[in-house]
Amino acid sequence: MPFLLPAHTGLRAVAALLVVCFHYSIHVGDPGAAVNRILLNGYLGVDLFFVLSGFIIHHVYRAQFAEGRIAARYATFLRYRLARIYPVHVAMLLVLVFFQILASAHSGGGLPADYSPGAILAALALVQGWFGIAAPNGVAWSVSAEWFVYLVYPGALVLSCRLPVAVRIAVLCGLLLILQLFWQQNPLLRVVPEFALGAFAYEAALRLRHRLQEFRWLGAAVFAATLLMLGVFQPVLIVPLGFCFAALLVALVNPRDDLARVLSGPVALYLGEISYSLYMVHSPWREILKKAAHRFEINLSSASGMVLSVVTALALAALVYHTVEMPARHLLRGRKSQAPQDIGLTSMSSLDVLGPLEPARDRTVG
Repeated sequence: MPFLLPAHTGLRAVAALLVVCFHYSIHVGDPGAAVNRILLNGYLGVDLFFVLSGFIIHHVYRAQFAEGRIAARYATFLRYRLARIYPVHVAMLLVLVFFQILASAHSGGGLPADYSPGAILAALALVQGWFGIAAPNGVAWSVSAEWFVYLVYPGALVLSCRLPVAVRIAVLCGLLLILQLFWQQNPLLRVVPEFALGAFAYEAALRLRHRLQEFRWLGAAVFAATLLMLGVFQPVLIVPLGFCFAALLVALVNPRDDLARVLSGPVALYLGEISYSLYMVHSPWREILKKAAHRFEINLSSASGMVLSVVTALALAALVYHTVEMPARHLLRGRKSQAPQDIGLTSMSSLDVLGPLEPARDRTVG
């Protein structure tokens, strides 16, 4: 049975909060050079999500799809992934469209371009990120990009298993070169190399995890190096940063690692559980906060204002997680909700960037 990865759930919270703080920091004055640069680079938390997704998807499905029986498992794999990412995505889309229609009716104007029928259909089909289509809830471009790698992962894995190791490494190097040159031009040129890097990082973790037990400080050291890169270098070099993310994922497979112990705590685990809802609600909530601040003369241009914004976004994310995300997931998967202790890896270890995967030991999955 695959080894447990609880710290990677807590790491999802870190990635989500980086993105949230990036968006919310527009209200805040300069809090200090290094801190400000980390906030300005917080959007790169999405890249941590992508690398982490490749790591965890590979962790859970590597053995199953490597056997080559894609046809029997592909539909179930996609159904489980769609059940995880789609309900909150559609819920936020419907809420935003509803309020935009009300706002347009009140002002007497038309709908913005990103609320056109074509944009809404693209968002519903999860292809808006593929073609650079502006759609409601702009952060959902990354959900669209994730959906693409879910579609191609099983076939890519079977193909890669038939290639020599040297060829696989050469392909990865080519993908990383594409990432460095074109990552800002199309989301697919960003997600595919980083997802592949995460999968390679998992292969490294399989070989190194027993040797890592002597290095309890390694996770904290890599995390510090990552923050240093985010806080010092501007612009950040995306491929070296990706390697920092990959090294962090490998270091955290060691349950004795000091940082892994922190990220495996109950608070970090819960924040990791609600991180997808947080990611999806924080941008619309930001717009509501901006309008409320203007109307009621609330000062959000301070560190305390930013803390208030983040805390209220977390509360809203928890509400969405318990009322939309979890119930809809269990409904679409066609089975009753199970307690974490009954489903092995799901709640603590097999959690990718966009939510829990099914336990690898459940052979009915994917």
